[in-house]
Amino acid sequence: MERRSETGERGLRRASAWAGIVAPILFVALVAVESLLRPGYSQIADWVSYLGYGPNAALQDLNFLLFGSLSIVVAIGLGAALPRTRAASAQRAERLVAVSGVAVMIAGGSLLLVDALPAGVAFVTHTVASFVAFGAFLVAMSVMARSLKDADAAWGRYRRFSRWSAWIGAVLLATFVATMFGPYAGLTERMLIATLLIWIEGTGWKLHSGVSRPLPRTEAPEAA
Repeated sequence: MERRSETGERGLRRASAWAGIVAPILFVALVAVESLLRPGYSQIADWVSYLGYGPNAALQDLNFLLFGSLSIVVAIGLGAALPRTRAASAQRAERLVAVSGVAVMIAGGSLLLVDALPAGVAFVTHTVASFVAFGAFLVAMSVMARSLKDADAAWGRYRRFSRWSAWIGAVLLATFVATMFGPYAGLTERMLIATLLIWIEGTGWKLHSGVSRPLPRTEAPEAA
């Protein structure tokens, strides 16, 4: 029974790893495809969200839904892979990544239902959900770094990667907020999104590299 459970855990970690590896690549590819299908669309000036309504909007709306779903799979895999040296922080990081995934799905779903919802509701819901996703991803990175403070050296590089991603992402989020109605809104949003996608990609590869390692065990309670 224990061997079957361990096999299931490894399968979960493997699926989560591939979800993290594939999700950012697929997201970028679908955005690029729809951008080419949208005459006059500017990568510099226009938000990615603009692709979620208008001609061929369903492609980007489904892109949001798919990326959110894969992010939730990554979060589940983190629960099976993270060392439990600081269990409370590790659990918070997992939940924050899941919250981010749900928020991205809400952002996409609201645009998919834009014609069925009252005027303005879809766009307000999409905007709020998008910023919740941005914020939750950034906090997840920071909490992730904290959860790995006492982990072994194998997690050291990923911990630094998460910490720096959180700091860079916070600066880029502030930059996007300051420029979101200007001529470079598309560029600053893409810089922010790129930071999040790179972190998800790095997380996927980190999970992939640890599939064959022993499963983590709960250790001492987290220090204050």
